[in-house]
Amino acid sequence: MTAEAVSRPPAFAARPEAAQGRLSEVAGLLSVPGFLKLCISNGLAHSFGQRMQGIAVAWLVLEMTGSTFWLGVINGLPAVSIVLFSLAGGLAAESGDPRRVLIASRLGLAATAAAAAVLVSVGAVEPAHLLAYVLIVVGIAAVDMPVARTMMHEAVGTPRLLSASAAQSVFMNAVNICAPVVLGVLIGVSGPGASFWLLAAGYALATVLIWRTASPVGSRRPSRGRSPLSEIAAGLRYIAATPAVASLVGLAFLLPIAGMFFAMVPVYARETLGLGAGGLGVLVASFSVGSLCGSLYLTVHGAVAGQGRRLTLLGVAFGLGVIAFSVCGSFIVACGISLVMGVTAGFWQNMLTSMVQVSASPEMRGRVVAVSTMGFQLMGLGWLLAGLLATALGVQATLIVAGLLFGGLSAGLFAFGKGLRDLD
Repeated sequence: MTAEAVSRPPAFAARPEAAQGRLSEVAGLLSVPGFLKLCISNGLAHSFGQRMQGIAVAWLVLEMTGSTFWLGVINGLPAVSIVLFSLAGGLAAESGDPRRVLIASRLGLAATAAAAAVLVSVGAVEPAHLLAYVLIVVGIAAVDMPVARTMMHEAVGTPRLLSASAAQSVFMNAVNICAPVVLGVLIGVSGPGASFWLLAAGYALATVLIWRTASPVGSRRPSRGRSPLSEIAAGLRYIAATPAVASLVGLAFLLPIAGMFFAMVPVYARETLGLGAGGLGVLVASFSVGSLCGSLYLTVHGAVAGQGRRLTLLGVAFGLGVIAFSVCGSFIVACGISLVMGVTAGFWQNMLTSMVQVSASPEMRGRVVAVSTMGFQLMGLGWLLAGLLATALGVQATLIVAGLLFGGLSAGLFAFGKGLRDLD
């Protein structure tokens, strides 16, 4: 028997031990008080707000107007609300009880969705009503997201943050897998009003869960006695002066370009693939299945080495996926590409979200998270850009432009910005 043969059993024996250790870490994460409720509540609030609401509004706008221009306007103009309210959310995350903020914001989201459901159900809705609805909902969500992310960090601590963020994405993607199909069926059977009632129910459940979650220890912070504007200015100066943080925030602001892809999926499904609402639901759900797989991997494995380089490669891969999606012309192939893009997005988003929080100093974390989530929430601006481009160039050309921009700018930030290279 050779020395090589003798050395193999311990190596193979170590693998189950490593796997058991990773599962123990996941079990420890789930045992954190209130973590599971916080995960599910955030998953409902953010997945419904980012994805399900976009599908419901987009399909209704297309039914009412048949216009990609109106589709872009109604989903893009709410960027005004994001700019106005995101930084207020950052200050709320740093000074006050985050649980109280989330209860108020999610209750507001549920009430607004219920009001929209009534208007749609009685046939009284107009494009102006949908624009007002999205402006209000996006403004509330702009406050909600940075508060939710900093509350998660406080609940689990820095060492578990990437796994916790990924675990939360698992719940978000579980909703995203089921809800598009349910939305498609509801729209086909009962009309678009039913989809807004589903949104209201999801937000209401998120409110109940956060109500029953205790605030993390130390979440109440004393006021620093400075004006909100001076606090915001100090946070922006800190970001500009910190290369690693500035580069990560810059990556977050690529999300509006990704929004161009999501804006065109309903139009592509309807006009190019000839799908109805049910087919659109399956196409969107395939992306969420991929994102779920990526998030599950990160939940178990936690930290990933060389994150600056990996973020760049993931961004380039996502851009290439958008281009491939635009030229496939087949429902089955489109679902497969969407699945792979979802895996890529699951890694990219969770790594970026946790790296932003870990890289920022504690006293600036809320404001840094607020600015980075502004990029995430400005994804709706991509709907406006895509609507304008699609009107002029068509759906396929718009998708190709989006893919080139996302992949090219991801590579450019790494090549010409010092911050991402320092993270390796």
